[in-house]
Amino acid sequence: MKNILNIVLLISISGFCSAKMTDNDYVYALSYECMPNKDSYDFLKYHIHFDQTDKHVVILNEKDIYKSYETTSTPHLFQLNGLINFLEISRNDEIFTFKIKSLPTRGYLKGIQDKKYRLQEGEYFSEIILFDRDALTYSHRKVRKNNRDQTVRNYDTEMGFCTLKDYR
Repeated sequence: MKNILNIVLLISISGFCSAKMTDNDYVYALSYECMPNKDSYDFLKYHIHFDQTDKHVVILNEKDIYKSYETTSTPHLFQLNGLINFLEISRNDEIFTFKIKSLPTRGYLKGIQDKKYRLQEGEYFSEIILFDRDALTYSHRKVRKNNRDQTVRNYDTEMGFCTLKDYR
């Protein structure tokens, strides 16, 4: 009985002390390229990378990187958007839901001039990507929300196809 209790205690402690995923640990097993059509610009393409367990995902969209295992941020430069990005993943069979929340940095608030994409203080972008691995299709919806989680602006929903890629 004492041995069983020790084993249960060891298993529960090891679960709490398991190492957090990092970029050094991440290795993708499958990669998909998703886009509205064959001639899509890079900013409309999503490269979705799954690890071997399907629990950790990295999504690349032109110069933006979203990771399910850590927050990512970019400075506001001419080529980058200056956002802090969070990615949550959920799954129902082979349909994955990726929820992205992007908060502006101070540099972003000062630097973006286009009113269509300029966030006001307290606003953020919320995106949902539905990816069907069996059908190799996706849809992407983006909204701008205020600090009370009310929708300020809806952007056009994109739908398209995905192809399995192997970049190794």
